Amino acid sequence: MVDSELPIYGLDIPEVWRSWTWSHRYPGFKELRKYFDHVANVLDLRKDCRFNMRVTNAHWSDTDKNWKVTAGPEGNQTTVTAQHVIFCLVRSRKKTSSKETRTDIILVRVLPRN
Repeated sequence: MVDSELPIYGLDIPEVWRSWTWSHRYPGFKELRKYFDHVANVLDLRKDCRFNMRVTNAHWSDTDKNWKVTAGPEGNQTTVTAQHVIFCLVRSRKKTSSKETRTDIILVRVLPRN
């Protein structure tokens, strides 16, 4: 269970909320994960995402007026150029039987140049 009611997690995008029904007022991890998968499917977000990649460099060029972001495993990195980049840090805690572990997830949204 989470400590916030479901409106905190819901997007006000009609094509997303019209096709989703929450089963609990305070959803648990599994339902939140299903919701985020639903959002990604409805909005076709996966085509713009790269998973399991660590950002190793993000550099703003005043000359070119854009970002160059490098990510990926050592020896197989990819560099993309974008006008806008949104960096987010998410902290989640998952309790196990006797100990607590913390997972830090960094999400980077690169918006392509028009």
